[in-house]
Amino acid sequence: MKHLGLSATEVKKVNIIPSFDIDNTYAYKLKRGKRKLLSSFKDLLQFNWERIKERQSVLRGKVNDPYDTFSTIREIRQRFPKTKVFWLVGKWGKKDRNISIKNKKHQQLIKSLVDEGLDVGLHPSFGSFLKKDIIHTEKKELEDVCGKTISNSRQHFLRFEIPSTFVDLRTAGFTHEYSMGYAETVGFRAGTARAHRWFDLSKNEVSNLIIHPFVYMDGTLREYMKLSIEESKTLVKELHDEVRAYGGDFIFIWHNETIGNYGNWKGWKEVLDYTLTLSLEDK
Repeated sequence: MKHLGLSATEVKKVNIIPSFDIDNTYAYKLKRGKRKLLSSFKDLLQFNWERIKERQSVLRGKVNDPYDTFSTIREIRQRFPKTKVFWLVGKWGKKDRNISIKNKKHQQLIKSLVDEGLDVGLHPSFGSFLKKDIIHTEKKELEDVCGKTISNSRQHFLRFEIPSTFVDLRTAGFTHEYSMGYAETVGFRAGTARAHRWFDLSKNEVSNLIIHPFVYMDGTLREYMKLSIEESKTLVKELHDEVRAYGGDFIFIWHNETIGNYGNWKGWKEVLDYTLTLSLEDK
């Protein structure tokens, strides 16, 4: 992908829309019962004294939970009002490991963000794949917590099947879908960065479900493509230039657990911060 070297007259409007998936609200806080015991026991078996000490410090309120980056997300939303958050509320499973949506303190956190104006959508669980009844249930549970209708969705692990998944989402009442992109690489899976209505071939009609393509995901850069922080920034700039050439939305995915400069993600918030500065080029 080449740097396009656009002139002022060639630049199209770019809408930068940060988005965050909340797969694990906290690393330690609010974990209860069997999950808490098994996690602690695993650390003991592995002699992971650093993690044991960290867990104790968090639970005693001495340090912040490493996944609690919601103040950062709040600040980003202040600068970018269209910021989206997608919350995993499905039942615990091998690939669905968030805190129970029935936990009152968990509910309070979500509701506080909604009350502050953050646009919260559903992150349909891995276990809900091709199971429309489960999607309906998860949507209802999140709506009960938020006190409002939920219209946005993004599939957990970006797992979807066309047309089945989109039909199920429409049936559940979703009108905006944000899964259209790649996990293994960056780019434009739909061939555009513009939001567009999904055409249902099975009915030969334009649906009311609006597809919002995303351009890159945090894990794509570090985990799949094995890029460095500087290489990632260069690639993000090239993607942004591409959208500037043709117009559209520059939507990207991060997670609350990857923006806290913690563990394997130490230093990577620099890539997010750099992405956000690209908005200055669009003014």
